Amino acid sequence: MSSIVDIMKMNLESFGLNETEQAIYLAGLALGPTSVQSLSRTANTKRSTSYFAIENLIEKGFFRERKDAKKRTLIAENPKHLNRIIRKEELALQQKKSSLEQLMPQLEAIATNTTDHSSIDYYEGKEGVWHVFENMLKEKADIFWLGNFGAAIEHLDLSDLLINFSKKRRQFYQNKSYIICSSHALAQKLWELEDTDFREFRFIETSKTPQSAIAFQADNTTLFSFGTKISATVYHNREIAGLITLMFDALWKTSSKTPKFE
Repeated sequence: MSSIVDIMKMNLESFGLNETEQAIYLAGLALGPTSVQSLSRTANTKRSTSYFAIENLIEKGFFRERKDAKKRTLIAENPKHLNRIIRKEELALQQKKSSLEQLMPQLEAIATNTTDHSSIDYYEGKEGVWHVFENMLKEKADIFWLGNFGAAIEHLDLSDLLINFSKKRRQFYQNKSYIICSSHALAQKLWELEDTDFREFRFIETSKTPQSAIAFQADNTTLFSFGTKISATVYHNREIAGLITLMFDALWKTSSKTPKFE
């Protein structure tokens, strides 16, 4: 039993044994058929703790017991028992893989149906609208804009817009903006930069431009209101985004590539 201390340094935790159970099992291997008292003493564990640990070891298959009229004898299973545990776990894992392969089509169908469900988020005030812009940065997909460019600039500080949105978008995410708007002075200035890898414009001329705008990105469509109160309503719906995409594409093709200079 001189090597029991070294043997107890083995880590059997991966087989589901805690420290006390490891000590008792290793003691059982060294002692051969033995009693609870001897196991507890050799493993240097408390008697009350040892009883509970031994019952767990029997349940896990690391010990078997032999009873007669006078005493209870405990016998540690041969170390080859560990190979049986591994084979059993491998079989269970293979069964799980097989079950998952069969279930995957149904699980994916459920996930697809979930994404088709609609939800609406409403934001009011400048801080709320900025929250929408932050979410757009996280999405990383290209962004499509249609509406009153000037009204947006009037309600949102221009420096904040350039630093907290455009700069971050360029620096970290490199997605592109497609913008349809009237010939606002700032829009003309940005158009003159010819930075078409970052943003691209189309221009429409109307006698009256509503104090609003629409933006869509991936499955999200946002309606901005720049009237007396600034607000944003975000629709999370794939079908709505698909319809807006068709309308945007049609307008994009018929809009002017150059602004109307005053």
